[in-house]
Amino acid sequence: MTKTECAIYDLFKELGVPAHQNGYDYATDAVVRAYTGEYGVPDSITATSMYIDIAKKFNATPSSVERCMRHAIESAFEHGSPAVLYKVFGNSINASKGKPTNKMFVFQCAREIERRLSA
Repeated sequence: MTKTECAIYDLFKELGVPAHQNGYDYATDAVVRAYTGEYGVPDSITATSMYIDIAKKFNATPSSVERCMRHAIESAFEHGSPAVLYKVFGNSINASKGKPTNKMFVFQCAREIERRLSA
């Protein structure tokens, strides 16, 4: 496991992302790609192309990648610590839904990993 993957593991554990779900692996891969710059800035990639890339790697369908990631994120926001979630996501959370979009989750986590690894 790389230093980046260890940092993501620690972050996801703090956030309450369930490690036993497929969405955990998909989200981890997406955060690694966002952190390394493969996806550029959030506006430079569509969520659909992100799901396609991950689906190819895991031999899954893009729709199952989206659904599994969404479920893992929803689980974190239902059962995770509000203080930790606010610390990482702040005001980027969609007020009407109470959680960020999958894409925003990925990029906010990548930003948090960058902050943690540069400290």
